[in-house]
Amino acid sequence: MKSFYLSILLLAACALPNAQAIDLDGGMSDVWEALVNGGQPLQPNDDVDGDQMTNLTEYYFQLDPLVADVNPTMIELVDPTTIRLKFLAPTAMRFQFEESFDLTSWATPFPVFTGTGALEAIQQNPQSNQKAFLRVRAFGPEDDLDGDFLDGWEESHLGTNPSLFDSDATDGMGDGYEWVYGLDPLADNSATNKDGDGALDIEDSNPDDNSVGQLQITITSPGNGSNLP
Repeated sequence: MKSFYLSILLLAACALPNAQAIDLDGGMSDVWEALVNGGQPLQPNDDVDGDQMTNLTEYYFQLDPLVADVNPTMIELVDPTTIRLKFLAPTAMRFQFEESFDLTSWATPFPVFTGTGALEAIQQNPQSNQKAFLRVRAFGPEDDLDGDFLDGWEESHLGTNPSLFDSDATDGMGDGYEWVYGLDPLADNSATNKDGDGALDIEDSNPDDNSVGQLQITITSPGNGSNLP
């Protein structure tokens, strides 16, 4: 009777070149932190919930870093000679299936692919009595293609256009800038004044701080006490 072995390893690899995410607190996407942790920072290598998956892995697989999750990959026996590894690939996150027959060398005959929120699967048909190992390597979100400082997953989550620096195409402010300062990146903010300092958000260097952007005029008397002309 044919026998085989299957191993599944989750790897949160470093992001591929050119990926860009908003991160003002040093570690993880601020958009994701706002979604799962009330905007409080999370460190990529920590495992807050003790489920043996780092926060970075949970981000790549879109799991809850505060609740212990089960391994997001699933294995099934297709028939007596075929095994299948599958998992739900989050939208705009990149992955690659890898295989090995000795756990020493890993082959990558499968291309890097971008998740669409659907199940992705790979099948293996080992030779008789051969050990077969499969794993999923996560490479993180798609690149920031439009230079707005939002990566592919952030654009997908926020509903912005990954091909437009300014998704509303009216106010000229980048989507990432608008999100950071609490503005709607899908709305025209050219005439808004969020902090009430008198400066339009499009001209304000900090739309969240009413002490920045105000027109301030200070008049001081000459040092000799003479009158101002």
